[in-house]
Amino acid sequence: MAKRTGGAYFRADSTDTLREIYARIDRLERTEATVKKYRYYGEWFPLVVLPGWFLLMLEIILSNTVWRRLP
Repeated sequence: MAKRTGGAYFRADSTDTLREIYARIDRLERTEATVKKYRYYGEWFPLVVLPGWFLLMLEIILSNTVWRRLP
């Protein structure tokens, strides 16, 4: 298969052979690889909405109790 595709076949039957194989692979042509980097973005939405929701509920509750405006 390696001959038909232009590849190489390595058989490592000893430690020395394995070292030679790694040395041969290291001499091969190197190609650049593009890597996608992902970045985590923290969600700030709840920190803004929760206090606003709390203040809105407080205003609705207080406007229907003793603190409502007099005509």
